Amino acid sequence: MEISTQETQFKGSDGQALDAFLAYPKDQEKHPGVIVIHEIWGLNDQIRGVAKRIAGEGFVTVAPQLFTRYKH
Repeated sequence: MEISTQETQFKGSDGQALDAFLAYPKDQEKHPGVIVIHEIWGLNDQIRGVAKRIAGEGFVTVAPQLFTRYKH
């Protein structure tokens, strides 16, 4: 199944942006969704690949960067 991908942001309830990766089938049908949660290394190419593979099976996937708001 062909998919589309994009880097995006979602606005949290506090108004701050949360970075995320979105992957979804290209067709115009409705599809179930899956949230892909990354491990300690954050939103990286491996997690993007997981989201793409799941999207290729017919799911809309979003992989949020959970460390977006982390301040060192």
